[in-house]
Amino acid sequence: MVHIIRFKNNLGEFGEFINEECITNDEEYSKEFYSAKDELIKTELIKKGAVLVVRYENCGTNFAELLAVHLKEYGNVTADFLAVQETTNEGYKKRGHLFENGKLLFVRETYYDSLGDIVKEVSLYSKNNYEPTMVEYYEYDDQKELIGITQKTMDGRVISHIDF
Repeated sequence: MVHIIRFKNNLGEFGEFINEECITNDEEYSKEFYSAKDELIKTELIKKGAVLVVRYENCGTNFAELLAVHLKEYGNVTADFLAVQETTNEGYKKRGHLFENGKLLFVRETYYDSLGDIVKEVSLYSKNNYEPTMVEYYEYDDQKELIGITQKTMDGRVISHIDF
């Protein structure tokens, strides 16, 4: 059961909490739903008053029941199911399953360092039998600010790079 709802002023994970009264329909914001124990349950990513994606936290691996509930409540809005985090040598990883129109679009593995910063993301698509074909690497400066993202093939060839 959801007990606490919080709003953030943008769609990114670095948004600041705001009051609901401050929101206008032309904004991008997120609506976070928490349990009575202050654990994040789900996040609605909203743009111009419409829910674009609902991200569910700590879902485990069986999404059939949760997907059915999601489709009943949100229709064909994209659903992103994030599994419980797994420990790695560098920190931890989370596996996400993205569904569009009730169908699995792709699986994403996001790797974090011990401080919780994203190190890399690997997307696995059904057309490739869920084998990785590309990795996105995240780069930070000394103040831990994101300064770039590089996409590479599995053999290390650079596909694209973005500096911030």
